[in-house]
Amino acid sequence: MYVQTFTTAQNESVRLLPLVKENTGVTHVIISSFHLSTQAGEIHLNDNPPNSTQFDYLWHEVKKLQAEGVKVLAMLGGAARGTYDNLSSGDPATFRRYYEPLVRLLKQYNFDGIDLDIEDRISSAVALRLIQNIRQDFAPPFSITMAPVATALINNNTNNISGFNYFELDASAVDDSGAPLVDWYNTQFYSGFGSAGTPGTYRQIIAQGWAPERVVMGVLDSASDGSGWVNTNSIVTTIQELRAQYPDFGGVSGWEYFNAGLQEGVGTEPWQWVKVIQDALYAPLSRRWLVK
Repeated sequence: MYVQTFTTAQNESVRLLPLVKENTGVTHVIISSFHLSTQAGEIHLNDNPPNSTQFDYLWHEVKKLQAEGVKVLAMLGGAARGTYDNLSSGDPATFRRYYEPLVRLLKQYNFDGIDLDIEDRISSAVALRLIQNIRQDFAPPFSITMAPVATALINNNTNNISGFNYFELDASAVDDSGAPLVDWYNTQFYSGFGSAGTPGTYRQIIAQGWAPERVVMGVLDSASDGSGWVNTNSIVTTIQELRAQYPDFGGVSGWEYFNAGLQEGVGTEPWQWVKVIQDALYAPLSRRWLVK
């Protein structure tokens, strides 16, 4: 579950602990979005430094989520451009000036992994260097994930918002045993790059050779979060069809938590949307969990 908005319209902190207290079954929470500024060493969580007092409650809840077994990842990049351009220098010293503060951040807040949302057009060599350095500095079970648009895992070319070929990157990003360095892909099935309304997009990805357990179906959980929103009933049906076809289906991620399902009337709290999705993922396939 992605979390980017940390306060409600009433200026109250968005509460994450109901994700565990209400037994939603959530496994990962991804804190979004970290950006590397042009000034080396300057990192922002959205528009402010991560150590700003406005995030004190967030870090308090992150620790409690982790104590309950939920893995918490940091998302780097996203729609705000520049982060990966800053990591693109061919000069090793310049790369380290931007990269090393990121390492310190991940350690300071005890993140369980990093999600690379690359929306700057960079080369696969730049992405590979970053992934290899992260794995060198953070051994498993620290997770390295990426967030490509769905078409980037269908089209074996560079015609995507990241600017490189994910097929080529994945083939190169392996350890000495040949195991992939990217643990899984939080794939964007919206904004015109795919749809979770039917199983079609996901099936196209798997037909290209991607392992289902490494492909998470990323969806918008509110119509106000972007284009390509699909109602929850349709997502549930798609999940059930994909589970039946792929027993190792990789799961679902939602963008983003604070308003999940509220506009649609799934419930009065965002954790209720998460629970509906988790029920669809884990309930016996003979049952159909639809929003009433």
